[in-house]
Amino acid sequence: MKKHLQDIVRYQTKVDRNKYDIFLGQNERNTYLPDEVFDNFLASIEQTDIFQYPDLDRLQLKIANLYNVDKDNLIITPGSDNGIKTIFETFDVQGKNIITTDYCFPMYKVYSNLFKTAINTVEYKSMRLDVDDVINAINSDTQFIILANPNSPLGDYQSNDNIKKLLDTGIHIIIDEAYIESTDKESCVPLINEYSNLTVLRTFSKAYGAAGMRVGSLISSKENITDYFSKVRAMYPISSLGVRYIEFILKHHSFFLNYFDKLKTGKKNLVEILQGQGVELIDTDACWMFVKRTQNDKDLFEELNNQLIHVRVNTLPGQQGDWIKLNYEPILENYDFNFS
Repeated sequence: MKKHLQDIVRYQTKVDRNKYDIFLGQNERNTYLPDEVFDNFLASIEQTDIFQYPDLDRLQLKIANLYNVDKDNLIITPGSDNGIKTIFETFDVQGKNIITTDYCFPMYKVYSNLFKTAINTVEYKSMRLDVDDVINAINSDTQFIILANPNSPLGDYQSNDNIKKLLDTGIHIIIDEAYIESTDKESCVPLINEYSNLTVLRTFSKAYGAAGMRVGSLISSKENITDYFSKVRAMYPISSLGVRYIEFILKHHSFFLNYFDKLKTGKKNLVEILQGQGVELIDTDACWMFVKRTQNDKDLFEELNNQLIHVRVNTLPGQQGDWIKLNYEPILENYDFNFS
């Protein structure tokens, strides 16, 4: 067995989800579909979805149409997490280095350890990343740069102009757009037509609410897909039920687009409500905000916990104290946020 695996630590959530009405700690969608909508999906399931291997070609074309790319510009992955693993499997990273930020999706560091590559972490000096700091971290052994946009957990967004600055270095740039649907910001997917050193990860796990189905996409130039990424893909990366549910999403896409609008509008309204109470918070470009844990002689973490709402607590760059990462969900409209 590979001895270096003994030194890798994997985080496991130990919180009992059953104790909470709303579980916001894992960035999952908590606002469920109406029964009549979900029943339409259940009615579409056939026995062949269980007994036969999934038909990925049809779904791949539909996802390509969603992102306005050619079918040959993407492969389907079991969530964007496995897309990240596919990238590490493709690049010659052993003994080299990759670049990300100190605040990042934990699996970037896990895969760096698994594939024996050094990871150069660029420090967040404030709540917004300076791309020049990323560029300055590049050296002759750098294989690629991987950034979530918007970032998780900090929620800052890099414009396409900033991403172009990174691409112009010639280093391969991986942009993880897991949360892009919950913003009003533009995707960098169209840039794959200009830059062969760009790969974009997308997922249906977050705003679309299909985390349990494990369906994502890796999008890049046709040459990158054909000559490299497709060589290490799984034969059947997702199940037939996953195929069926994503097809259901795309068939009822206007329903999900309406949810995205509610998500963005509701989050903006909640920020205004809390600011009107004098609550100290930090807004982000993503679908969450940070609320200072202790204020007005209250522990707001306990206040939320008492309302059976699970949240996480973070420390933030350039900020004092602990901050609650409060993901907005339309279901939160049923709760009284009186923190004054």
